[in-house]
Amino acid sequence: MFIVWGSRITRRSVGRIAAFCPICGEVKPFSLKRVGKVGHIYYISFGQGETVGYEGRCETCRAQVWVDPYEYEDTPKDRSLSLDALRSLALPSHAEHMRQLEERERLARRGEISEEDRFDRMLEPFLMVEKMVAPRTGETCFDKQSGLGCLFVVAVVFAAIGLATMVEKNDDLAGMIAVIGAIVAVAGALFTLVSLATDVGRFVRKRGVPLIVASLKPLAPRLEELERVIRYLKESRMVVGKKIKARKLYAAIQKATGRAIDEDGAPEQR
Repeated sequence: MFIVWGSRITRRSVGRIAAFCPICGEVKPFSLKRVGKVGHIYYISFGQGETVGYEGRCETCRAQVWVDPYEYEDTPKDRSLSLDALRSLALPSHAEHMRQLEERERLARRGEISEEDRFDRMLEPFLMVEKMVAPRTGETCFDKQSGLGCLFVVAVVFAAIGLATMVEKNDDLAGMIAVIGAIVAVAGALFTLVSLATDVGRFVRKRGVPLIVASLKPLAPRLEELERVIRYLKESRMVVGKKIKARKLYAAIQKATGRAIDEDGAPEQR
């Protein structure tokens, strides 16, 4: 008998806060959740477990950032509270920090910051996506694609067993059903395994890239700037640096701004 046990990540709603969103480029309302690591037996867990941190999710763009709830006087759950009301709950030092971030964003969008400050600003959405990806690296995470593949395999196995049982008196037909069921089940299992192995890359493309594009679009970055950022990420051994190609990201940003590009990554002349 096998005993399935281990640990898993849990999230519990704590309340709402106002925080600077690196994607929206301004302070926005965030939903705040406590992230815990709790033990389980057969995926049944008890208690809240060890606190890993606190996760904020922007209520506008759904971007996720790590936040410190102790930078606020309170984290109310009232959904009717306005942004101004939530901002007033930030401690003075944190309120000033958010104001400085908003001012820096305004200067960045006007092109009035230094080259290094611009590099740091362009790096931020990548680092945010890296944190979103971190829980999925080294873990078995089922998404829609891999989950459907797993369910398909289970369904095929039970269907094959059921059909073979129904025609058990016909050895030839029962054998053919068993062989076909086994082939289809193996194919489904391979599909599921490949889906699990490529989960991180798929997550980055579907969830991460759109957020990065939305964040960098107002800055209108040049291809060489994106190449510098990606090179830094690769040298830092970050997952996003391996999963995102500068030229494809540049094309996505240009498309978002309504500008087509040629095969060399330069804007097409019309």
